[in-house]
Amino acid sequence: MSEKEGAPRLAVEGQPKESGTELYDASRSQLLHRKAFLRQQFRALLLVLPPHADAVATEAHFDSFFEGLALLPAHEDGELLALFAEEPTLEGRRTNTYTLSKRIEARRNQLKFASKEVSTVEPQPLRRPSPAAKAFPFEALGIILGDAAKAIAEAHQVPDSIAAHSVMAAASYCAQAHVNVIGLKGTPSPTSEFFISIAESGDRKSTADEIALRPLVRFEARLRAQYDEDQFAYEREKECYDSNYKKCLDQQGAAREQAFENLGKPPPPPRSAIVRTEEPTYDGLVRNLREGMPSQALFTDEGGNFFGGHAMNKDNRMRTGAALNKLWDGGTITRSRASEGTYALPYRRVSSHIMIQPVIAPGIIGDPTLNGIGLFSRVLVVFPASLAGTRLYKKPSESALAAIQRHENRMDYLLSLPMPLREGTDGGLDPRDLSLSLQAEALAIKFHDEVEQQLSGDGHLAPIKAWASKATEHAIRLAAITQFFDEPTLTGLGASHIERILPLMHFYKDEVLRLANMVSVSPEIEQAEAVLLWLHNRWPHEYVSPRDIVQRGPNKVRETKLARKALQLLAEHEWLIKSDTPQVIAGQKTKEAYQVVRTEAAENLLQQLNLRQM
Repeated sequence: MSEKEGAPRLAVEGQPKESGTELYDASRSQLLHRKAFLRQQFRALLLVLPPHADAVATEAHFDSFFEGLALLPAHEDGELLALFAEEPTLEGRRTNTYTLSKRIEARRNQLKFASKEVSTVEPQPLRRPSPAAKAFPFEALGIILGDAAKAIAEAHQVPDSIAAHSVMAAASYCAQAHVNVIGLKGTPSPTSEFFISIAESGDRKSTADEIALRPLVRFEARLRAQYDEDQFAYEREKECYDSNYKKCLDQQGAAREQAFENLGKPPPPPRSAIVRTEEPTYDGLVRNLREGMPSQALFTDEGGNFFGGHAMNKDNRMRTGAALNKLWDGGTITRSRASEGTYALPYRRVSSHIMIQPVIAPGIIGDPTLNGIGLFSRVLVVFPASLAGTRLYKKPSESALAAIQRHENRMDYLLSLPMPLREGTDGGLDPRDLSLSLQAEALAIKFHDEVEQQLSGDGHLAPIKAWASKATEHAIRLAAITQFFDEPTLTGLGASHIERILPLMHFYKDEVLRLANMVSVSPEIEQAEAVLLWLHNRWPHEYVSPRDIVQRGPNKVRETKLARKALQLLAEHEWLIKSDTPQVIAGQKTKEAYQVVRTEAAENLLQQLNLRQM
């Protein structure tokens, strides 16, 4: 039999030429009826296949080869299937068989990889995983503060460091009006501290503040009641003064001058009862310090409103941050306005505790402007693990309730102490200075030197050099705050309080390092994350190419070099799988394509990424 004999052809002659899926389906259907004939032809090919075709050159591979024909994509291989079935020459059948076998092998590998992607591939985080937060050292706060923070955490199932920050911020407010501390620089520093707590919604941030600040709420209520009385008295005095002032105007010459001298200055209005503010603008903060109490608290459990509000918008961020820096340092706020004139506000104090959610934390902690002016070197920050899902109901113990009550009693007492005011400063504070004992100073110097030795280029604390440079200042302030809360009449700062606070500073050091790793990321990682979010939120196709990123992707990656680098980085971390064969994406064929991994594991990791960048 000649090579043309016995080679039945598909019944496609005389019909319009089909293509794509229709041709593929028609060809495959007829191939199913010609399996015996194809097996005979396949066997005949064994005599002429070249050495490089050994992968398919055995009769045992025929069934696998035949089944593999069904795996080929219709839009690419319908024509080849038809040609294979119709080919009249042995040489042509040999060539088509070899070509199809290679297509089948590539397709099987692709499907195998895709199957692995769907079921087992787990994308890896683009950023280095951060270690878990360490347990908060409650004992560093002393008996009253430490027991209260631990009791709030246990009784109300609040993350430990969130409970601690709530009581520490309240203690800082109590201390700042009454004591300064003379640190290693030899000059008085405020006992004001700035705290930031990062926690998810539902982690009971508000609960911790509500319990820790109950005495402050009562203090504000007393101030408002007193203000109402003082305002009534002021209005009567002001009416009398205005009436006498008019009488003075009726006088002439020397009598008029004497009348004004006798009248004196108008009565000052009472200070407003404002103590706490949640989201003040710079102007509002200055006004509160001028017209309200000279000791203020910036406490809020919705820090997004503060950092996302007017005070911290692009135009005001530098000014507000600089004012907070100056207040932490104990500096004088100066003001010059056409409507108000020029004035200075020395000896004012502000403590702060701002609670924020992880969704905005990286943008805040990593903000180049606020870091550039050194604001976050003056902040103590925590980011504990969420307790959600583990908080089965339990009744608060009597010991926990007693510890909370002891804290309230002590804070009520401290807030009842009259604020010492400095004469001639328009209501500025006059806190007494606490000096370090020789032993306390020696401990502080030792801690300072240990930190300093780790600030070199490859030192452990080099990534947080700005914060670490103020670690000793933080330690001395916290020691003074906790001592004042324990023993408010002491005039010096003892070694025992410095020694007790040092484990807390090591805790903060680790926490700041952990957060620095979370927000410190290369531009390449940021670009890859932007592409990843775009792929999952806006790209509907199974595959993506560099061309798609350049034409439709995030603005920051719309260059071929950047797009290709981002895709390669995502492939390295198994968010994408590079295709070994050309793909058709949105109607366009491309040689360089990546399959998007959309597994459950990928979605779980993506949720974390969305929280950082939403």
